[in-house]
Amino acid sequence: MKLQGYSPPYPFDTILLRKTTQGERWSWRRPLMLVLFISTNAYALPEGVQQKLDSIFCDPAVRDGFLGLNDCNTNFLKKHGIILYDNTRRHGRLPSLPGYIIKGGRHGAKAARRKRSNIGRIVGAEKLRSIVEELNATHVRIPRKWLYHLPGMPDELNDDNYVVVVEKLDIVGHKENKNFLWKLQPDVARELRDVLLTARYASLHSANIYMLRDKQTVAIVDTEEYPNTPTLEYCLRQFKKMVDPSTVDALP
Repeated sequence: MKLQGYSPPYPFDTILLRKTTQGERWSWRRPLMLVLFISTNAYALPEGVQQKLDSIFCDPAVRDGFLGLNDCNTNFLKKHGIILYDNTRRHGRLPSLPGYIIKGGRHGAKAARRKRSNIGRIVGAEKLRSIVEELNATHVRIPRKWLYHLPGMPDELNDDNYVVVVEKLDIVGHKENKNFLWKLQPDVARELRDVLLTARYASLHSANIYMLRDKQTVAIVDTEEYPNTPTLEYCLRQFKKMVDPSTVDALP
Protein backbone atom coordinates (compact mmCIF):
# COMPACT_ATOMS: atom_id res chain seq x y z
CA MET A 1 0.00 0.00 0.00
CA LYS A 2 1.28 3.45 -0.87
CA LEU A 3 0.48 5.91 1.87
CA GLN A 4 0.38 8.87 -0.51
CA GLY A 5 -3.14 9.28 -1.74
CA TYR A 6 -4.58 6.77 0.74
CA SER A 7 -8.10 7.80 1.66
CA PRO A 8 -9.85 5.91 4.46
CA PRO A 9 -12.95 4.37 2.89
CA TYR A 10 -15.21 5.43 5.76
CA PRO A 11 -14.04 8.52 7.69
CA PHE A 12 -15.05 8.67 11.35
CA ASP A 13 -16.49 12.17 10.88
CA THR A 14 -19.10 10.69 8.56
CA ILE A 15 -20.01 8.02 11.11
CA LEU A 16 -20.54 10.64 13.80
CA LEU A 17 -22.52 12.84 11.47
CA ARG A 18 -24.95 9.97 11.03
CA LYS A 19 -24.97 9.05 14.71
CA THR A 20 -25.75 12.53 16.04
CA THR A 21 -27.75 15.58 15.07
CA GLN A 22 -24.92 17.98 15.83
CA GLY A 23 -22.71 17.33 12.81
CA GLU A 24 -19.59 17.73 14.94
CA ARG A 25 -16.92 15.26 15.85
CA TRP A 26 -16.94 14.38 19.55
CA SER A 27 -13.93 15.41 21.58
CA TRP A 28 -12.95 15.65 25.25
CA ARG A 29 -13.97 19.30 25.13
CA ARG A 30 -17.55 18.42 24.20
CA PRO A 31 -18.82 16.12 26.96
CA LEU A 32 -22.41 16.59 25.73
CA MET A 33 -21.45 14.86 22.50
CA LEU A 34 -20.36 11.87 24.56
CA VAL A 35 -23.85 11.59 26.03
CA LEU A 36 -25.50 11.96 22.62
CA PHE A 37 -23.26 9.37 21.04
CA ILE A 38 -23.57 6.55 23.57
CA SER A 39 -27.12 7.04 24.86
CA THR A 40 -28.78 4.66 22.39
CA ASN A 41 -27.42 1.22 23.31
CA ALA A 42 -24.58 1.48 25.83
CA TYR A 43 -26.85 1.07 28.86
CA ALA A 44 -28.67 -2.07 27.64
CA LEU A 45 -26.74 -4.74 29.54
CA PRO A 46 -27.42 -8.39 28.63
CA GLU A 47 -30.19 -10.11 30.54
CA GLY A 48 -29.22 -11.01 34.10
CA VAL A 49 -26.01 -8.98 34.16
CA GLN A 50 -27.60 -5.83 35.63
CA GLN A 51 -29.19 -7.81 38.47
CA LYS A 52 -25.96 -9.61 39.32
CA LEU A 53 -23.96 -6.37 39.37
CA ASP A 54 -26.61 -4.69 41.52
CA SER A 55 -26.37 -7.50 44.07
CA ILE A 56 -22.59 -6.94 44.39
CA PHE A 57 -22.27 -3.16 44.17
CA CYS A 58 -25.28 -2.35 46.37
CA ASP A 59 -22.82 -2.52 49.28
CA PRO A 60 -21.14 0.94 49.45
CA ALA A 61 -17.95 -0.58 50.89
CA VAL A 62 -17.61 -2.88 47.88
CA ARG A 63 -18.45 -0.10 45.44
CA ASP A 64 -15.96 2.33 46.95
CA GLY A 65 -13.37 -0.40 47.32
CA PHE A 66 -13.52 -1.23 43.64
CA LEU A 67 -13.21 2.46 42.75
CA GLY A 68 -10.22 2.80 45.10
CA LEU A 69 -12.03 5.29 47.33
CA ASN A 70 -11.39 3.41 50.56
CA ASP A 71 -8.56 1.30 51.96
CA CYS A 72 -10.18 -2.12 51.61
CA ASN A 73 -7.83 -4.81 50.28
CA THR A 74 -8.16 -7.23 47.40
CA ASN A 75 -9.17 -10.06 49.73
CA PHE A 76 -12.19 -8.03 50.83
CA LEU A 77 -13.26 -7.55 47.21
CA LYS A 78 -12.63 -11.21 46.40
CA LYS A 79 -14.83 -12.22 49.32
CA HIS A 80 -17.60 -10.14 47.76
CA GLY A 81 -17.21 -11.56 44.28
CA ILE A 82 -14.66 -9.28 42.57
CA ILE A 83 -11.16 -10.42 41.57
CA LEU A 84 -8.93 -7.53 40.52
CA TYR A 85 -6.56 -7.86 37.56
CA ASP A 86 -5.03 -4.41 37.97
CA ASN A 87 -5.21 -2.48 41.23
CA THR A 88 -4.21 0.85 39.67
CA ARG A 89 -6.68 0.79 36.80
CA ARG A 90 -9.39 -1.07 38.75
CA HIS A 91 -9.92 -3.88 36.24
CA GLY A 92 -11.45 -7.11 37.46
CA ARG A 93 -13.65 -10.11 36.83
CA LEU A 94 -16.62 -11.60 38.59
CA PRO A 95 -16.68 -15.41 38.92
CA SER A 96 -20.48 -15.18 38.93
CA LEU A 97 -20.33 -13.51 35.47
CA PRO A 98 -17.64 -15.52 33.64
CA GLY A 99 -18.28 -13.96 30.23
CA TYR A 100 -17.51 -10.38 31.29
CA ILE A 101 -14.81 -8.06 32.66
CA ILE A 102 -15.50 -4.88 34.63
CA LYS A 103 -13.34 -1.79 34.29
CA GLY A 104 -13.31 1.22 36.56
CA GLY A 105 -11.54 4.51 35.92
CA ARG A 106 -7.91 5.09 36.78
CA HIS A 107 -7.03 5.47 40.43
CA GLY A 108 -4.57 8.14 41.54
CA ALA A 109 -3.15 11.27 39.94
CA LYS A 110 -4.33 10.54 36.40
CA ALA A 111 -7.90 10.07 37.60
CA ALA A 112 -8.05 13.69 38.77
CA ARG A 113 -7.14 14.92 35.28
CA ARG A 114 -9.33 12.62 33.21
CA LYS A 115 -12.79 12.01 34.59
CA ARG A 116 -14.18 10.36 31.44
CA SER A 117 -11.21 8.20 30.49
CA ASN A 118 -12.96 4.91 31.23
CA ILE A 119 -16.24 5.97 29.67
CA GLY A 120 -14.29 6.87 26.52
CA ARG A 121 -13.94 3.11 25.97
CA ILE A 122 -17.63 3.05 25.01
CA VAL A 123 -17.21 5.85 22.47
CA GLY A 124 -14.18 4.16 20.93
CA ALA A 125 -15.89 0.77 20.75
CA GLU A 126 -18.89 2.21 18.90
CA LYS A 127 -16.60 4.08 16.53
CA LEU A 128 -14.54 0.99 15.74
CA ARG A 129 -17.58 -1.27 15.39
CA SER A 130 -19.16 1.13 12.90
CA ILE A 131 -15.97 1.13 10.83
CA VAL A 132 -15.69 -2.68 10.94
CA GLU A 133 -19.29 -2.99 9.71
CA GLU A 134 -18.87 -0.46 6.93
CA LEU A 135 -15.65 -2.07 5.71
CA ASN A 136 -17.13 -5.57 6.09
CA ALA A 137 -13.96 -6.54 7.95
CA THR A 138 -14.92 -10.11 8.80
CA HIS A 139 -11.54 -10.88 10.40
CA VAL A 140 -11.71 -7.98 12.90
CA ARG A 141 -13.80 -8.03 16.07
CA ILE A 142 -14.60 -5.38 18.65
CA PRO A 143 -15.74 -6.62 22.07
CA ARG A 144 -19.13 -5.36 23.19
CA LYS A 145 -19.02 -2.79 25.99
CA TRP A 146 -21.72 -1.34 28.21
CA LEU A 147 -22.06 1.32 30.89
CA TYR A 148 -23.16 0.28 34.35
CA HIS A 149 -24.37 2.96 36.76
CA LEU A 150 -23.12 2.24 40.27
CA PRO A 151 -25.92 2.10 42.86
CA GLY A 152 -26.10 5.12 45.11
CA MET A 153 -23.92 7.32 42.90
CA PRO A 154 -25.03 10.52 41.10
CA ASP A 155 -26.26 10.33 37.51
CA GLU A 156 -23.49 12.56 36.13
CA LEU A 157 -21.68 10.66 33.38
CA ASN A 158 -18.13 10.23 34.65
CA ASP A 159 -15.75 7.56 35.92
CA ASP A 160 -16.74 8.07 39.55
CA ASN A 161 -20.34 7.05 38.89
CA TYR A 162 -20.10 4.43 36.14
CA VAL A 163 -17.99 1.40 35.32
CA VAL A 164 -17.64 -0.31 31.97
CA VAL A 165 -18.73 -3.92 31.45
CA VAL A 166 -16.77 -5.67 28.70
CA GLU A 167 -17.47 -8.83 26.76
CA LYS A 168 -14.67 -11.30 27.55
CA LEU A 169 -13.18 -12.80 24.39
CA ASP A 170 -11.21 -16.03 24.03
CA ILE A 171 -7.82 -14.57 23.15
CA VAL A 172 -4.34 -16.11 23.03
CA GLY A 173 -1.62 -15.31 25.57
CA HIS A 174 0.48 -12.16 25.19
CA LYS A 175 3.74 -13.81 24.05
CA GLU A 176 1.89 -16.05 21.62
CA ASN A 177 -0.09 -13.06 20.41
CA LYS A 178 2.98 -11.05 19.37
CA ASN A 179 4.11 -13.94 17.19
CA PHE A 180 0.67 -14.37 15.60
CA LEU A 181 0.38 -10.67 14.80
CA TRP A 182 3.84 -10.52 13.25
CA LYS A 183 2.92 -13.41 10.95
CA LEU A 184 -0.62 -12.29 10.06
CA GLN A 185 -2.08 -13.68 6.87
CA PRO A 186 -2.40 -10.97 4.17
CA ASP A 187 -6.21 -10.95 4.11
CA VAL A 188 -6.36 -10.50 7.90
CA ALA A 189 -3.57 -7.89 7.86
CA ARG A 190 -5.30 -5.87 5.13
CA GLU A 191 -8.61 -5.71 7.02
CA LEU A 192 -6.91 -4.84 10.31
CA ARG A 193 -4.79 -2.14 8.63
CA ASP A 194 -7.83 -0.55 6.99
CA VAL A 195 -9.82 -0.48 10.24
CA LEU A 196 -6.95 0.95 12.31
CA LEU A 197 -5.98 3.61 9.77
CA THR A 198 -9.57 4.62 9.13
CA ALA A 199 -10.09 5.02 12.88
CA ARG A 200 -6.71 6.76 13.32
CA TYR A 201 -6.19 4.30 16.15
CA ALA A 202 -3.85 5.98 18.62
CA SER A 203 -2.58 3.20 20.90
CA LEU A 204 -1.42 0.76 18.26
CA HIS A 205 0.61 -2.11 19.74
CA SER A 206 0.24 -5.79 20.58
CA ALA A 207 -0.99 -5.18 24.14
CA ASN A 208 -4.22 -3.73 22.71
CA ILE A 209 -4.82 -6.00 19.70
CA TYR A 210 -5.16 -9.76 20.18
CA MET A 211 -5.59 -12.84 18.05
CA LEU A 212 -8.56 -14.97 19.05
CA ARG A 213 -8.00 -18.67 19.59
CA ASP A 214 -9.72 -19.46 16.30
CA LYS A 215 -6.53 -18.06 14.67
CA GLN A 216 -8.69 -16.32 12.05
CA THR A 217 -9.94 -13.24 13.89
CA VAL A 218 -8.15 -10.28 15.47
CA ALA A 219 -9.79 -8.35 18.31
CA ILE A 220 -9.13 -4.69 19.14
CA VAL A 221 -9.57 -4.93 22.89
CA ASP A 222 -8.52 -1.42 23.97
CA THR A 223 -11.05 1.05 22.59
CA GLU A 224 -10.38 4.10 24.75
CA GLU A 225 -10.67 7.40 22.86
CA TYR A 226 -7.85 9.93 23.16
CA PRO A 227 -7.96 13.73 22.76
CA ASN A 228 -5.42 13.86 19.91
CA THR A 229 -5.88 12.15 16.55
CA PRO A 230 -2.65 10.60 15.17
CA THR A 231 -1.63 10.97 11.54
CA LEU A 232 -1.88 8.20 8.98
CA GLU A 233 1.91 8.10 8.81
CA TYR A 234 2.17 7.49 12.55
CA CYS A 235 -0.49 4.75 12.47
CA LEU A 236 1.22 2.98 9.60
CA ARG A 237 4.64 3.14 11.29
CA GLN A 238 3.17 1.60 14.45
CA PHE A 239 1.35 -1.04 12.43
CA LYS A 240 4.64 -2.11 10.83
CA LYS A 241 6.16 -2.58 14.28
CA MET A 242 3.41 -5.07 15.05
CA VAL A 243 2.97 -6.81 11.67
CA ASP A 244 5.86 -7.91 9.43
CA PRO A 245 6.64 -4.87 7.21
CA SER A 246 7.21 -7.12 4.20
CA THR A 247 3.62 -8.33 4.53
CA VAL A 248 2.28 -4.79 4.99
CA ASP A 249 4.21 -3.36 2.00
CA ALA A 250 2.81 -6.10 -0.25
CA LEU A 251 -0.83 -5.35 0.63
CA PRO A 252 -3.04 -3.73 -2.01
